Amino acid sequence: MNDDSTRFEHLFREANKFCSFIGLSDKLIIGIYKAPSDWEFILKVDALLEAAAKQAVKASMGIKIGPEFISVDEFVDALPINGRTSLVSLLRVSRMGDEFCDAIQSVRMLRNAFAHDIRQIDEPLISVLLKRNDAVSLLRKLMPIEKYEHDEVIDHIKKDGSYFRFCILDFVLRILMLVYHVTLKPKQPETGEPNMEMG
Repeated sequence: MNDDSTRFEHLFREANKFCSFIGLSDKLIIGIYKAPSDWEFILKVDALLEAAAKQAVKASMGIKIGPEFISVDEFVDALPINGRTSLVSLLRVSRMGDEFCDAIQSVRMLRNAFAHDIRQIDEPLISVLLKRNDAVSLLRKLMPIEKYEHDEVIDHIKKDGSYFRFCILDFVLRILMLVYHVTLKPKQPETGEPNMEMG
């Protein structure tokens, strides 16, 4: 087994902890990846990222007064993904990381391109993206690769559309893993003893 497959298996396993935590099936992520159309794929990816963003913001905004936490659920649930006062703005303030916030925003922009024009329902993801004025910027934000050569990336995606899905999925897995481990994972009680449990 090579390092890439080991890395992916680790990301997939850790991302599924987020899904389990919020009551989603452990088959959801693979089901999204194998969606029969890019339209379905991007809408479901966007919904999953929105759920992760809301969980992260809710966890980081829990305001403690005395022994109780004030609930911010209704406020957070009403926030849009993008914009001046949005989930992504709050994630940036909480230092989630620009690459993750950019990916969440970019997926939402692609989702809107599909969702607001039913004529694109059967279009490949790359075709919908390339119709946009900000195509180069969006594509760059969705491709977590070190040596990004735009023309080569476009050619590769046109030959193999699953490559683009896989790159987006890579971001999704990393975001879900981050949200779970930083904001949702139950904390170990502090006993003064080092925690030796491996997991």
